[in-house]
Amino acid sequence: EKGKKTAFELINNSPTLKDGALYIFAIDMKGKVLAHGGDLNQIGKNQINLKDSYGVYFIKKFIEAMKSNDIAREEYAWKNYENFKIEKKLTYLRKIDSNTFIGCGIYLN
Repeated sequence: EKGKKTAFELINNSPTLKDGALYIFAIDMKGKVLAHGGDLNQIGKNQINLKDSYGVYFIKKFIEAMKSNDIAREEYAWKNYENFKIEKKLTYLRKIDSNTFIGCGIYLN
C-alpha cells in the first residue's frame, strides 16, 4: 500500500510524468479514480458510468479487460485537451494488483 500511495503521488504531482496530452492515471476495479496526472479534479470520483463521445462506457470496458488480463488496450473517443477536438484515443492498461490498474493513452489523429 505504501508503494501505491507513493506512485499515486508521483502520478498526480510529477511534471515529468505528463507530456502534453499524455498522462498516467490509476483506477480501481469499481471505477474510482485513485490518481490522475491530467486532471487532479478526477481523483476520488467514481467514473464507472463515464461515457465517451459516442456513448460507450469506456471505464467499464477498462475494468472488464483488467478482470481477465494483466495488460490490455482499449480505443475510445475523447476530447483532446490540447486542441479541444473529439479524437480517437488508444489507452494501454496495466494491472498493478487485483484491485488496481494504471493507464496511459495517446490520441490517434
